[in-house]
Amino acid sequence: MMGLSECEGISMILSAVLIQYNKMMLKTKEVVFRRPNPRLSLHPSPLPHIEQVKVAKLLGVVLSERLHFDDHVFGVLKVCSQRMYLLKLLRAQGLPVSQ
Repeated sequence: MMGLSECEGISMILSAVLIQYNKMMLKTKEVVFRRPNPRLSLHPSPLPHIEQVKVAKLLGVVLSERLHFDDHVFGVLKVCSQRMYLLKLLRAQGLPVSQ
């Protein structure tokens, strides 16, 4: 049976491996969904070595800490605008319009 110090050593090694893996992958992010309340000063402490962000993209949907879809809508409109401009340029170069 392992002693307490051996378990702590293994835990520290596993923690270091996970930290290095997380740094390589750069995918783990934490978004805290909450409404601002000046009367409450409860701010969750960030998890160690996990980036805390205000906005994250999950399965193509932009989620913000305020749970509003403003960021998602603006992102979709930006992509649509860019593609419309590209189509305009292609038509100006003589791209045939096909149905």
